[in-house]
Amino acid sequence: MMRLNIVLVSTVIAGAVLATSVRADCGGQHRSSAAPMSADERAALSSDEIFIRGAYLMNQAEVRLGQLALDRSSHPDVQNFARHMVNDHGAVLRRLERIADRNSIPLPRRMDPVHRDIERSLSQLSGAAFDREFMRVMVKDHANAVMDLQEHAANAKSPDVRAFAQELLPSFRDHFQMAQQVAASAGADTQWAAAINAPGDTGAERSFNVRADRNSDIMQR
Repeated sequence: MMRLNIVLVSTVIAGAVLATSVRADCGGQHRSSAAPMSADERAALSSDEIFIRGAYLMNQAEVRLGQLALDRSSHPDVQNFARHMVNDHGAVLRRLERIADRNSIPLPRRMDPVHRDIERSLSQLSGAAFDREFMRVMVKDHANAVMDLQEHAANAKSPDVRAFAQELLPSFRDHFQMAQQVAASAGADTQWAAAINAPGDTGAERSFNVRADRNSDIMQR
């Protein structure tokens, strides 16, 4: 069982700039023929690139884990939630691909290491143990996603990225609440999640260790 630790979000990521020449391990996906950007344009978009690539990884993971839950869970609420994950996050992936095309953002091909480990661990569980751990992960992931969306809905430099975050935020808040309800039904321990909705918590200041791991993977194109 992985331990969740709330940590301060590092903002020292701006040194990673949006590459106009995409590295080989992006597999040629989502390249753009747009003219090369200036240094100022690259610096302005770098935080948006981190967000889009991170959102792509997160939604990719939710689809994969949702498919795993459909195969391994027999809990009706967990099964229903897993269907939402596959369908809703699959649709978000397609939108992210269009945004990446428009903004010349190369997308990662592989699931991030954190979620690969989670998928491996979950695949070894079954029954109620699987349901509890799957839903605990879903609550954590959606809390993290809501905080990312809140931050970029307010602060994204790209109008395209900002509009995307603003539009998705209400549905991801719904997912977060649904995940907490299903987690309770499955007997998962998610009492820590109440702190995410604490008064005055904008979500811009806090996140989870998974974000630091994910950001590291995002920058390894």
